[in-house]
Amino acid sequence: MNVDLLSLASATAPAATRVEQIRNAAAAGFDGVGLRVDLDPPSPAELGEVAMALADTGLVLLDIEVVRIGTHDESATRAVIDAVMTLRPRHLLAVSDLADEPAAVELLGRLAAAVRPVGTTVVVEFMVFTQLATITDAMRVVEATGDETIGVLVDPLHLQRSGSAPSALDGIDRSRLPYLQLCDAPLTAPAGGIESLIDEARHARLLPGAGELPLTELLRRVPAVPLSVEVHDDAARRRHSPAELARLVGQHTRTWLAAADQPSSTG
Repeated sequence: MNVDLLSLASATAPAATRVEQIRNAAAAGFDGVGLRVDLDPPSPAELGEVAMALADTGLVLLDIEVVRIGTHDESATRAVIDAVMTLRPRHLLAVSDLADEPAAVELLGRLAAAVRPVGTTVVVEFMVFTQLATITDAMRVVEATGDETIGVLVDPLHLQRSGSAPSALDGIDRSRLPYLQLCDAPLTAPAGGIESLIDEARHARLLPGAGELPLTELLRRVPAVPLSVEVHDDAARRRHSPAELARLVGQHTRTWLAAADQPSSTG
């Protein structure tokens, strides 16, 4: 499977400092890394340490998470933007919790304009437990901004749980899909409604190929883009240190990607 760049998402092995996450990703053979900064904004000193770790390892900072439109106040959003302006990731991930869609469109446009000077582009992630529940919702809001640089981030779990399939990407301009997340899960959603879906997404994902999601179909529709491996797995986190987990996830993902190129692959 032709992959532009393989990145370790911040949520895969989060029990580490941001600098440790960078070094763990590099040691595990990843090309890039994602960092989350909204829950505990980094100090200026830590930002310097993070920048140095990125330079030392040569990793690409694929994305920074997350601005929650409608939930984060101006101060919280500003802290994320400040980190972006210093670290210059390729992308800034945003989600929307705002029911007022015109207001969400306006705020999203402002966010994109704020980070544009450092070359960072905003991507919007849809999830069934946010206001933008489907890929259709996300595309509608993104296009309404009139900003052609804003993209949509597709997570195969959220695509499946929102009732869509990889074919939903067929009519979308590839410039709107700058990278994909990668994980696996059973095809059928867990019983229990939205709370169960939240729990699955945050605590019980599977490694690529260990579930039933149509991952190869998705990747063939959007080939040669960076992949952010996001495997929230509480059981694995209990069994392995963050460094071990990064290594195992990287090794497994590369093996699966190689096998996915074979005609017999059904992943």
